[in-house]
Amino acid sequence: MSETSATQPQAYCTQCGRQFSVDDLMLFGQSYVCADCKTSFLQRVREGAITTPGLRYASFGIRFVAILIDAVVLFIASLVVNLIFSVGAGPFPFPSSGNASPAELGAVFARVFGLSFFVNLGLGFAYYVFLLTACGATLGKMAVGVKIVTPEGGPLSFGRSTARYFCANFLEPLTLGIGYLIALFDDQNRTLHDRICGTRAIATR
Repeated sequence: MSETSATQPQAYCTQCGRQFSVDDLMLFGQSYVCADCKTSFLQRVREGAITTPGLRYASFGIRFVAILIDAVVLFIASLVVNLIFSVGAGPFPFPSSGNASPAELGAVFARVFGLSFFVNLGLGFAYYVFLLTACGATLGKMAVGVKIVTPEGGPLSFGRSTARYFCANFLEPLTLGIGYLIALFDDQNRTLHDRICGTRAIATR
């Protein structure tokens, strides 16, 4: 691949979800369509199946399944990583040993759980932000055929992926789930963090 082609802007086909150089995509309105999808897409337009160009937004149910899969993946990874770090924190002074005062025991608890918090934060950040930036999807989203893109169907930048991670994991819980539920009433199935960060979840299957 030449240096010029390597630096060309990239975008996702709004029909199959694959990533291409924008020069290899047809722009229909604000939506990109690849050569493989062009014929079927235009046929659907002629038949009235698509009256206006747009992304194929992932349903609330599919997105919920993706969240569950990601939760399981992170739970297992967290158990393994926290076990490693907890062992590395040193011997646990049980009160029955007669060697630990309440203050010492509290200090050990604070060290272990404090370490666990930052390990989980870093693990979640690396998982979501790296995968969304590099692939447009976490493992859960890949499993059900969902990608996260910009409103035009393009890939997310590192900054936007980071903002989306913190909004989804720290802002959304403050809404007691309402931020997720608004996707049920949105014509583009956007959650609160999608609205804030300018992202869309599209179906690739």
